[in-house]
Amino acid sequence: MVFRQYFQCLFLVFFMLLASFPALAGSPLKTNINGLPFHWGSTVVFHPESGELKAGVFDHDQSVSLIRDALDQWAQVPGVNLNIVEGETLADGGDTHAGNYTQFYKANPWHCYDNDPSTPCNSPIIFDEDGSIIEDLFGSCSQYSILGFSGFSDVAGDSGDPTWTQLKRGQAIFSGACIAPAQSKPGCQPCNVVLEPEEVKTLVLHEMGHFLGLGHAQVNPDSYLNCHAQGTCTEEIEEHLPTMFPLLMKGAKMLSLHRDDILSMQRLYGNPDAGTCQIKGKVLSADGTKVLRGVEVVARNTEDSQFFTDAFATISGEMSPKVTATGKETTNCLENCGDFTLSGLKPGETYQVCVQRILENFTGTKFVGPADPPFQGVDQDCPESLTFTCQCSGGECDQWQDVKVLTNNQGVDFAYAVSPESPALAAGCSLSHRFTRSFAWYRLAFVSRIFFT
Repeated sequence: MVFRQYFQCLFLVFFMLLASFPALAGSPLKTNINGLPFHWGSTVVFHPESGELKAGVFDHDQSVSLIRDALDQWAQVPGVNLNIVEGETLADGGDTHAGNYTQFYKANPWHCYDNDPSTPCNSPIIFDEDGSIIEDLFGSCSQYSILGFSGFSDVAGDSGDPTWTQLKRGQAIFSGACIAPAQSKPGCQPCNVVLEPEEVKTLVLHEMGHFLGLGHAQVNPDSYLNCHAQGTCTEEIEEHLPTMFPLLMKGAKMLSLHRDDILSMQRLYGNPDAGTCQIKGKVLSADGTKVLRGVEVVARNTEDSQFFTDAFATISGEMSPKVTATGKETTNCLENCGDFTLSGLKPGETYQVCVQRILENFTGTKFVGPADPPFQGVDQDCPESLTFTCQCSGGECDQWQDVKVLTNNQGVDFAYAVSPESPALAAGCSLSHRFTRSFAWYRLAFVSRIFFT
């Protein structure tokens, strides 16, 4: 079996700028070689340590409540079938610290998958109050730029065995070093961003979304650019950014789940098709000869007041079968490379389908969708012809099939496009089976407002 660790990390840098399953809405954190998303079963058990996140701000009980409240908020999405269980406290002798954290962090994840009930299986949640664990992992003074990270361990990613898409272990480390009041130690630069309790709650909610298998979401890049230009999200756009947006923006109400967050969660743990309409199709070049993978397809409610809030996205080809399990190239795709599915259109509402590229700076630890770097070969476009009114009758709702989205791509960047007749364009990727254990970090950097990973 092959074990890989996937995490989303949180960075602080002044200004906080950086801070077959169908693709339905949002993006999974990871899919296997068959394009199936990794997710937990019906029960998620987490194991908190016995210490606290920040003395005088978040004691032990309050720290555990941060985690439980975040997981409960995701689990309470309508239609989601997920039971959150707080397991036994880690046997850390009263506190997890730099001298003993390796007993729990990355410790024997295979025990969770060996079907042997006698071997321990923990999903540790570690509160690194002074940041010493972060410093031990990332180097001197790193606790003043890294807030924490969370994610999960997956098994046999290269096998393509759908039975191994069910997660049984996750882990998270949160640092209190940059939570107010914050002081740096001699020789280190102070925290450029000091987080207040509401910001900490938002960060934990985002990170525990990764813990459950949710990836980053873009949806409304124009709203983000407006927030960035103004130094904050104004009241008009404060509800436009999903909780799983790659950056935590000042003024954004990301502690409340966006419609895209809700449908993403329903895709993994519920049924977003129930009582809603669906659109299936392909994203194509302007001449219709190339399918395009890595293009964001967004359904937007045509009512002005809901154009950004009742909006949800998928990315073409994000759940297509792949040549290799871990490759992030746009051409790492075997078939159905331009396919998309949008579920969640509300009865009686009219939606316009738009296409747009993922912002080019959403790469590396801030990646969105299946490709890194993201495909840049299309411009934002909302064709009037792609307007759909959802109607339901007798328990059946409209479904539109084989919708062809012709983009304004005129042939540029075809190194990132795939010919429908030649899926082997993905050739050149290594097909060798991996037997090593690898570790991948997905970090969220900040640069000016509060951004996060």
